[in-house]
Amino acid sequence: MSCSIEFDAPLDEFIVEQTEMVSPRAVVSTGPGAPESAPDGYICVPPASGNTVSVPLENKHGFTLVVEDPVLTTNSGGVGISGVSVVQNGDKLDITFTGTPAEGDELSVSLVIKNADDGRILYRGTINIAYIDFDVELKTLSPSPGALVSPLASGSYNYTMNGAPVEFNLTAEANNSAALVSINSAGAEEGDQTLKITPPLGPSAIEILVKAPHGVKERLYTIQVTRNAASNVCDIVSFKLNNWSAVTVSPSATGQISGTTITYYVPYGTNLASGLTPDIIVSTGATWKRETSGGDYTGSVQFIVTAEDQSTKKTYTVDVSAGNLASITVSTQPTTKVYPVQSAVDTGFNDAGMVIRGTDNHGYEFTISGYTRSYDFRTPGARTVEVEKDGKTATVTGLTVVGLSGLSAKKKAQNGGEQPIPISFFPYTLSYYLGAGFYPKDTTVYITPSVPSGSGISIIYLVSGSLVPSGQSIMLEHISSMYPHIIRASKDGVTMDYTITYSY
Repeated sequence: MSCSIEFDAPLDEFIVEQTEMVSPRAVVSTGPGAPESAPDGYICVPPASGNTVSVPLENKHGFTLVVEDPVLTTNSGGVGISGVSVVQNGDKLDITFTGTPAEGDELSVSLVIKNADDGRILYRGTINIAYIDFDVELKTLSPSPGALVSPLASGSYNYTMNGAPVEFNLTAEANNSAALVSINSAGAEEGDQTLKITPPLGPSAIEILVKAPHGVKERLYTIQVTRNAASNVCDIVSFKLNNWSAVTVSPSATGQISGTTITYYVPYGTNLASGLTPDIIVSTGATWKRETSGGDYTGSVQFIVTAEDQSTKKTYTVDVSAGNLASITVSTQPTTKVYPVQSAVDTGFNDAGMVIRGTDNHGYEFTISGYTRSYDFRTPGARTVEVEKDGKTATVTGLTVVGLSGLSAKKKAQNGGEQPIPISFFPYTLSYYLGAGFYPKDTTVYITPSVPSGSGISIIYLVSGSLVPSGQSIMLEHISSMYPHIIRASKDGVTMDYTITYSY
């Protein structure tokens, strides 16, 4: 097809105040492979067209034309395009870009076309040009396992596959990497797509749709598939109860399929006697049923899986436990933790019978077989923690807890009296009481923070920004509720701040 700009009205209707606006609607045909349709307002050309696009003109009245004020706008791509010129070439309008357009470039040219004899405007508008690869042919069409009766050939779009297996992967790859490829209406992917196919017994069809960018052209391929043999595979691929996570042959926090035995863990306190609904995925064509009726999982439960051939069968035994662990894995990253950890996430893990050694049960968050629990370490420094549950153990090593291991305080009045200050040390706010006879304006307060020897934890007094050696006293400046006094423990970018307050 060709694109044309029409000048239908008599000459006296073309006045500046009443300009007819016309936009291209069709495609410039530039040789083999040109699409049959295009988005409204676009002229689509292949990159091989180069930097000149010819737009046919339908000039019914034979006007001599003058093109003025062409303005180039780059809508997408167009990195190497810096200008444009437009001239009449007989019954065509030649649009020439400065530079070389590339695949995917979308360019707009705004222009005014006048009658050369009297200067009246015949057309004012914008021509949109998209450089698009029209190629919608496949270069690869391959099942695995299996084969097409006849291999992929140019210009051939219908294929046959006999004796197909129960399942196979089909790969379709386009010549044009920007084309969209979709197998059996699956979500389209650029350039190529691989999809798992599970054909039914007997004949069926597979459709592969290839679309050029902007949908300007498309091609449909079909494969007639015949599967003759029924499958004798009867496996449970995935098992889960209610809305909890499914288990497969890979071990996980909620269990595992091992041979014909399924171990499944549910949150602590779950009623195993009723209310549990299985969700089971089996091999293609296979079916399953529970050997005994009901929803009781307090003991072992058997499921029978029958293959598609109706003769091959397997019996699976499912054991469900509430809160027990098949294994313990402890997450130890990062090894430097803020002291203390305040939040805790309980996802149903059964704490009963769990032993934590090496912690006073406050503040380090770690993960045990998919369940996140929080424990605090009130004593900073290097720590090793061992977790034991259901006869399994795991060890956390290389952990450093950041914080102060001690803090003392004293007060001294101007009259020379000096007394220790009782201080509340946990968790973040350190509060002290000046007491009778001591007032902020005439009282000096000293605090002495400390950290474990060799821990590598730094102490910083934020009022002055100075580093404080462990065990050295700091005189608090500006004793007033308007000035916060913060002592910071820091290591490896992890910090813990202690805010000091007072009353009197």
